[in-house]
Amino acid sequence: MKRTIIIIGAIFAVHNAFAALGYCSNNPGIVCMDPADCGGATCLFAAGGHGSPCIRNNQCMDGFYCQMLSSNQGICTPYPDCSNGCTDCESTSWSAHSTGYEKRTTATCNTTTCVCSKKTEYRCAAGYYGTSTNGTSGCTKCPSSDGISSTTTAGATNITSCNLPAGAIGSDTTGTITYTKDCYYSN
Repeated sequence: MKRTIIIIGAIFAVHNAFAALGYCSNNPGIVCMDPADCGGATCLFAAGGHGSPCIRNNQCMDGFYCQMLSSNQGICTPYPDCSNGCTDCESTSWSAHSTGYEKRTTATCNTTTCVCSKKTEYRCAAGYYGTSTNGTSGCTKCPSSDGISSTTTAGATNITSCNLPAGAIGSDTTGTITYTKDCYYSN
């Protein structure tokens, strides 16, 4: 885009009236409208505007954030347009993780910054009980009785959720056993 800048004393008239004028960080005498005008250097604008130096977000105008370039230097940068959401920001349903464990990912898009935050959660799979924060420990298989494995729904946290289901048939030294209703474990 070609721009015409006319300098008359200390007054600037700009062909593109909606653009802000700044100055090049490598030569404050050069007027710029974007970094391309500065030959690769930063185009600095009014305090808190696009390209202004900063170290915290509150040093930038509304609609801008402090994009850190190093541990102690940043520039005010406009927030990206994420009105259509963040890229690669999908939540997942519960799925098998490892034996006795399930996991899911909950994703949340910050539509101001276009940053997606993802949180992975773990729970015990069906037939197990307990709690897990890492998907490798914390879940215990429900006990069996009379040759019948007891079960639970996924996410059970206590042995009292384990049950021998109605209709299950097992046997012991005395003969065959048929459970006529769900039989839950107690502590």
